[in-house]
This record gives sequence, structure tokens and C-alpha cells, in this order.
Amino acid sequence: MAQRFADVDTAICAVFNGISRSPRLCSLFRLASRLGDGIFWYALMALLPVVAGLDGLVAAAHMAGASLTGLVIYTLLKSRIGRERPYAMHAERITCAMPPLDRYSFPSGHTLHAVCFTSIACAYLPVLAWVLVPFYARSKVFTMPQFLEKRFSPASRWVLSIISLVAYIVTKIA
Repeated sequence: MAQRFADVDTAICAVFNGISRSPRLCSLFRLASRLGDGIFWYALMALLPVVAGLDGLVAAAHMAGASLTGLVIYTLLKSRIGRERPYAMHAERITCAMPPLDRYSFPSGHTLHAVCFTSIACAYLPVLAWVLVPFYARSKVFTMPQFLEKRFSPASRWVLSIISLVAYIVTKIA
């Protein structure tokens, strides 16, 4: 059963890898990937209180708290799952379009943070959606789960859903 799942996962990764060779889509994925590396988000967090006052400070604090929570979740999952990147396991079928930041592909910490920060920033300041959402909309992907499914695998869609549900419950309890 596990081998069958691995074979299906590899086939899906190969298909998406082929699709992502489109220069426009590859550029979008590279941009989205770099957005998660931090500099853009740290600058946004520093700018929010300046531009939006107390609301911006609250949004920046929410982003910082989510970042720490995401880091804990990411670290726990990464230390236990450690899925090799598909191109490392199947170099004959899957090519590396961009140098990775670490050895393992799942979970993706920078994707987790980019999704989280985009959601929080747009929730507090909807005007930011005009700046942040077009990065995702160009690929004809309209939800974060669709983006993750296209970028990684169908399993990532479920993981995001579970993380979102847990985060929602935790924030409502807190």
C-alpha cells in the first residue's frame, strides 16, 4: 500500500513538474517561494504599524504570533516526516527548478508562512489583497490549498486544511 502511494505521489509530482516548466508558471512559483523566505514579510510587518497605526500593530503582532506558531509546527513536522524532495529521489523524471533552502520538501516552512501571512494581512487590511493576491491569481489558482496542490502534491492540500482548522480552533480558544 505504501509503495502504491509513493508511486502515485511520484507520478503526480512528475506531472506538476512538467506543468511548472512553463516559464510564466515557473516564475510565479519562484516569486511565491521567495515571498516566503522572510524579507518581504518582515518589511511588511514593520511597515503595517506605520501605515495603519494600532490596527497595523495588531496585524503585525498577529503575524508574529502566527510565525512563531508556524515555526513550532513546521519544526515538529519536519523533524518527524522528513520527505526527500521529489527531484532528489527521481532525478530521471523530475527536475529542480530552483535551489532548495533545505534537504526535505515537506512540510514547506516558507510556503506555510507565506500562506499564513497573506491570510492575516488581507484579513486585517483588505486593501493589501490588491498587492498580495495577484501573485497567486496569475496561475488560475484561487485558493491556497489549490496552490499547494499544484506546487507540491494533493497531500499538501489536506495538510493545509488540517493546519488551518487546528489554527482556527486554537485562536478561538485563546
